[in-house]
Amino acid sequence: MATFAEYLLGESNFIKKVEIVHFLKKKQNIMFNNAVIMKAEITREFVDIMKLDVDKNMLITACLMYSCLKTDTIEDTVYSEPKVEKTVGFLKSLGFNDKFCNLCTRYNERNETNNLVREKEYDILEIIDQFRSTYYK
Repeated sequence: MATFAEYLLGESNFIKKVEIVHFLKKKQNIMFNNAVIMKAEITREFVDIMKLDVDKNMLITACLMYSCLKTDTIEDTVYSEPKVEKTVGFLKSLGFNDKFCNLCTRYNERNETNNLVREKEYDILEIIDQFRSTYYK
């Protein structure tokens, strides 16, 4: 039997991917709202228009999942190691690998932090996150 991660990453259709995460919201009460969908759509358009050489499927999936344990409180805007570990644990329980978990939880860290190797996908997630918080408060 496939894991949730394999099922979600195996789906290439954007709308179906959104429906799968919506189903997870019903089962696990994760953070999933219009802002999450908008970030994923902006990411999809950004990658297509800029013709970026990245794993588009993984990046869109990360956009749908990276804020899954956040709430609408001010505390979630502050970096916290326990929150990161809780998110990593949750994502791993769904079957996601370390690379995906790091993308979802460490995208806004700098190279000096934990000797993190910064991938192109990290920068894209950070741009999308900043765009959304700047223009859609």
